[in-house]
Amino acid sequence: AAAPRSGWSHVDEQEADELLSEEGARFLVARTSSGEVIGLLNFRFSLTGEAVGQPNGTPCIYVYHVVVDPKARRCGLAKRMLTLAEMVASRMSMEKVVVALPLGAAVDITGLMGARGFGLDEELTAFAVEPNQGDDDDDDDDDDDDD
Repeated sequence: AAAPRSGWSHVDEQEADELLSEEGARFLVARTSSGEVIGLLNFRFSLTGEAVGQPNGTPCIYVYHVVVDPKARRCGLAKRMLTLAEMVASRMSMEKVVVALPLGAAVDITGLMGARGFGLDEELTAFAVEPNQGDDDDDDDDDDDDD
């Protein structure tokens, strides 16, 4: 799989190549009808303690990156990818979906995470939600908090 173009977010090509080769890494990839990659959600199955370097806690899906091409932003794509991650977590009996706080991110994700029902977990320095706790509305095409 080709690495996403640099400049989408805080993920550069070298980091993307490392993510693609990391053991246990999973990806949700959004493509246009012509096959162009416009979105990527990088996650793996883990425990909530991973966020603080502890191999313990409850089973979760740990989301490392949510990246949307600038020309595809503000259309609900990030929200849809997070919804899919929640669906995977529910199906795999994971207790939480944890989204890492992007240090120095170009885009403020606080609004998006709040809209999805995620709460800031100070202990994990991440956003977390139990699967199916976010809003299930399908009218997110005009969501102003989405990137």
